[in-house]
Amino acid sequence: MVRLGNLRRAIDNHSAGFTLIETLIATLILSAVIYLATLSYSIFLDVWGQKRLSDTRAIDAYRSHILVRSALESIYDYYVTDPANEKNGLHYPYFKGGRDTLEFVTLSSVFKKGLPAAARIKLKNPDTGNENYRTVIYEESLLDKAYIKYSGDNLKYSRLMTVYTGVKNLNIRYYGVWETKWSPEKDDFETIYKWQKTFDGKKKKAVPELIEITLITDDGDKTLLFPVRGNNVYKRAFFNPVL
Repeated sequence: MVRLGNLRRAIDNHSAGFTLIETLIATLILSAVIYLATLSYSIFLDVWGQKRLSDTRAIDAYRSHILVRSALESIYDYYVTDPANEKNGLHYPYFKGGRDTLEFVTLSSVFKKGLPAAARIKLKNPDTGNENYRTVIYEESLLDKAYIKYSGDNLKYSRLMTVYTGVKNLNIRYYGVWETKWSPEKDDFETIYKWQKTFDGKKKKAVPELIEITLITDDGDKTLLFPVRGNNVYKRAFFNPVL
């Protein structure tokens, strides 16, 4: 028979530590847990970083859109003249509207709020990469540093902002004065308004009332409409036709 004291010593010796096999199994389990935890944390960081980057890009794109909308809605009938016409007193609102390029004067500068600026929106080819995808950029030159005229390319745009990316093409239309003619029936001048593919402020003696910008992308066409809130009360009296 085993004595009670010997039995207690045997139990104490057995519970004092682990066997080699038990230690190896515990180490393997702990290593697996650490690996899975590290892998999960790494995946979480990647997903979180991508989502944060996507959210940041979305916020930046929205901010750019709002700033450009403010600039377009604040287009001003800024009168300019070419040197050859200065003696004749001929002045025209500065507005050059093309199919994929638009130049104007705004009272709401994107880069310096509260100041007027000459601005341009245009489609830009990428410097490198896929030529099928281009960007729409917004450029500005503060009026205190620019002399505007119709003839020649005299403006140097010093500030630039990317507004839209991944654009295949850009179409701009303008709703405004088509022609002004005398109406015998009304015994007055009649102004006809139409949608037009181009709009020249010098020829129309006005700026458009609406600007429609269509972005052509792989996801489909996206059309944006910008009302021009003209506030120059001097315009109608200055350009009123005389019989």
